[in-house]
Amino acid sequence: MNKQISTCNYQIVRNFIDADKAQSLNDEFLKFAKYYCLSGDLASANSWSQYQYLPAIEMCTHNTQRVSELCGESLLPTYGYARTYKHLGELTKHKDRPACDVSITLHLGGDQDWDIWIETPEEERVSVLLQPGDAMLYLGCVAAHWRTPYQGEYYTQMFLHYVRTYGPYADYFFDNQANFAGPKKYIYRYNSGDWK
Repeated sequence: MNKQISTCNYQIVRNFIDADKAQSLNDEFLKFAKYYCLSGDLASANSWSQYQYLPAIEMCTHNTQRVSELCGESLLPTYGYARTYKHLGELTKHKDRPACDVSITLHLGGDQDWDIWIETPEEERVSVLLQPGDAMLYLGCVAAHWRTPYQGEYYTQMFLHYVRTYGPYADYFFDNQANFAGPKKYIYRYNSGDWK
């Protein structure tokens, strides 16, 4: 893991995508959310949210190598997600489930600036402000993060989630644990030349 992330739990990535692409993705998700009458989720009730939203899956898988290089570890994708926060929507303070070992929150668009808050390993609270196209790479299972009630009308984020290939949550690649109800799956790991 690179030094910035290991010492702070997060890293800001300016211009992860260009602002025009962010705006296009924002507009597309707003249309999708209204057409399908999306609802919120447990983390943010006053929102439009979609698990495995296809453009988010594309963004997640297509950027696996790039995000691996940014954080300094080999990663496997787990899932993509999209959410538009509505007026007074908030994100409750939480840590993510194991499939979100290493995550990207990518800002697509909104009508006001809005900070996301994250805790460092020393439990210092830090606010991060992203512009459209900017991302925050963070350790979702380790770092508590949240947002206070939004004062604007809409604010759209795309979430790209990964696990470390040789990390403690590697079994959650492609979000296997969420989609598999049978006996525990095992994956083979190569370590020092021995299969185990």
